[in-house]
Amino acid sequence: MKHPKVRHINFTGSERVGTIIAGWAASCLKKCVFELGGKAPVIVRQDANLDDAVEAIVFGGLANDGQICMSTERVIVHESIMSKFKTKLISRVESLKCGNHLVEEVSISGLFTSTSATRVLGLVKSAVESGASVLAGDSQIGGPNKTIIRPHILEGVTRDMDLYHQESFGPDMILIEFEMDESAVELANDSEFSLCASIFSCNVMRAMDLAKEVRAGSCQINGPTVYIEPTLPNGGVGGSSGYGRFGGIAGVEEFAERKIISLAQPGMKYNF
Repeated sequence: MKHPKVRHINFTGSERVGTIIAGWAASCLKKCVFELGGKAPVIVRQDANLDDAVEAIVFGGLANDGQICMSTERVIVHESIMSKFKTKLISRVESLKCGNHLVEEVSISGLFTSTSATRVLGLVKSAVESGASVLAGDSQIGGPNKTIIRPHILEGVTRDMDLYHQESFGPDMILIEFEMDESAVELANDSEFSLCASIFSCNVMRAMDLAKEVRAGSCQINGPTVYIEPTLPNGGVGGSSGYGRFGGIAGVEEFAERKIISLAQPGMKYNF
């Protein structure tokens, strides 16, 4: 990276490694583009289509076993629909089959390493010991490589718990209740990660207004947090999600330099 022929740096990975690379880059004044961690929130308003929201949240939180920087990890639900939403979400998650991903009907398979599975369950266990409740999932690790864990849904996870703040990068989500739209936005923004978010509401214009207040590089309306279009710029807005943009013209411009070439008129006189 410090080689003189390396002019720009593009890194996708963890906040920890991104911080190290940023330090090296700063020592030789090289520009970086980082896509780092995520703790994506989804706001489910009282007028949302719950079936659509559940399907998108299950996909956004559990696709690739939650090992996507854009994965849904925080589900912020209006108090008036929390009970009904919770029932639908738990039923859908518990219907998913875990096992060998080579089997067609399997939806949840192994994490990258056994260490990953142990770490995710460690975050869950710590939260439960501090008062959180597990609505779905168990503490078992399966598979020949000890990498398969069932999806977990928790409630009662508070700000003093590691699971509230840390990117789990695994198949788990926490449920948080809200009363007013303003508090939902505050909860969504209560994170160092600001990569992506989603809002579910049948009032699209209200959802658009809220999306402007949510601190994230992208915010989907009535869609999953895991959403990328090659032509659109993707990336966080500082903090632990990194900075800079990937995709589209914005991604090209991140690795281009503006250059001025001017032509002086022959015989020009300069007075000074």
